[in-house]
Amino acid sequence: MKKRYILFYLSYIIILLIILEFASRAIIPGYQRSIKSYDSQLVWKYVPNSRFNSISGSGIISINHLGFRDSNHPLENKNNSTRILFIGDSYTVGLSVSESDTFPRYLETKLNQNKTKRYEVFNFGISAYATDQEYIVLKNIGLRYNPDIVVLTVAPNDIREAYVKRLFYLDNGKLKLDKENKAFNLNLKDRFLWYLSRKSELFFTLQQFVELNYGTSNHIFNHVTYGVFFHENKGYDVDQILFLKNETNEMKNATKLFNVLIEEINNLCLNNNCGLVIINLPTKMQFDGILKKDSFDLLKIQKILKNITSKNNITFLDLYSKINNSLDPLAYYIDTEYHLNKEGHELVANELYDFLIKNHLIK
Repeated sequence: MKKRYILFYLSYIIILLIILEFASRAIIPGYQRSIKSYDSQLVWKYVPNSRFNSISGSGIISINHLGFRDSNHPLENKNNSTRILFIGDSYTVGLSVSESDTFPRYLETKLNQNKTKRYEVFNFGISAYATDQEYIVLKNIGLRYNPDIVVLTVAPNDIREAYVKRLFYLDNGKLKLDKENKAFNLNLKDRFLWYLSRKSELFFTLQQFVELNYGTSNHIFNHVTYGVFFHENKGYDVDQILFLKNETNEMKNATKLFNVLIEEINNLCLNNNCGLVIINLPTKMQFDGILKKDSFDLLKIQKILKNITSKNNITFLDLYSKINNSLDPLAYYIDTEYHLNKEGHELVANELYDFLIKNHLIK
C-alpha cells in the first residue's frame, strides 16, 4: 500500500512538472533554454542542430550539427574549393547580426562573386571562447576539413580569458593541457543540470533566481575553473587592466601563455599545409576615451600580436589603424555594448578581402 502511495505521488509530481513546462513555454516569450551545451573536449559549444531567436532581434540563429553557427560542410572537398576557416569568439560568431552579415559569411559572398573559383568559408567561432579553446577547435575539428587558410581573430580579452580558465599551462615553456581541470571533468550532477538547462524552459528560468547559471559560460567561469578575472585588478575594469603601461605579473604570465598558444596554432597550420592569418579586432574601449593615455597604452595588444607574428612569420592584419582613422570609430560598434554592428562586420570582411588579395593568399 505504501509503495502505491509513493508511485501515485511520484506520478503526480511528474505530471505537474510536465504541465508547468508546457505552461512556461506558452507564457514566457522567446527561447528561454540554454543555447549552449557542455562538451568534455571543448568545454562548451552551441547546442547542435538547434535554432533560437537572437536576443538582439537579428532573427533566427541556426546551429549546425557540430555546434557552430554555420551550415553543415562535407569533410571531403568534392568541389575543389578554397577553404577558409575562421576560429574566434563572440566577435566572429556575430550573434548580434544576421548570419549573412557576419564577416565570415560576408567574405564568402564577396569571394564567390568571382565565378572562376569557388570559396567555402567556415565560421567556427563560439561566444566566450579565447585562444585556448580556439586551439582545441582547430586541432580536434577544424583540421578535419583540410582548410587552405585558417583565420584566427583575436580580441584583447582573449589574453586574459585563456590564462584564467587554466585549460592549459606552461611547463618549462611547453604547452600542456590540464587534464585535471574540472572543466573537462564535470560530475554527473552538473552534466545532468546542463542537460536540463537546454531541454527545460521551466528549469532554465527558475535557476536564475538562485543564480545557478547552468547552461551558460558563466557557470564554467564561476564554478568549474578559476574565474574569469585577473586577481591583480588594481581597481580597474576587467579589460582596462590589459592596456596598463605598468603591466601586472598576471598580465605578463598571460602574455607568455598566449604567445605559446599562437605558436602552437601556427605549428598546426604548418604541419597541415594551411596558411594562418591573424586578425586583431580592437575593442570599443580603445576608441571611446575611457583609457587615459597617461596610464594606458592603447596599442598594447597590437604590439603583443605584432611581436609574436613577426617572430613566427605569421601573416597579420591589424584593424586598429583602419578603425581609428575613420570619421567615427564608434560607428562600427553596437551602441549599447562592445560587439561589432553590421557596419563593423562589413568593414572586417572588406579589409580581409583586400588583405588576402594583396598578400597573394587568394586570386
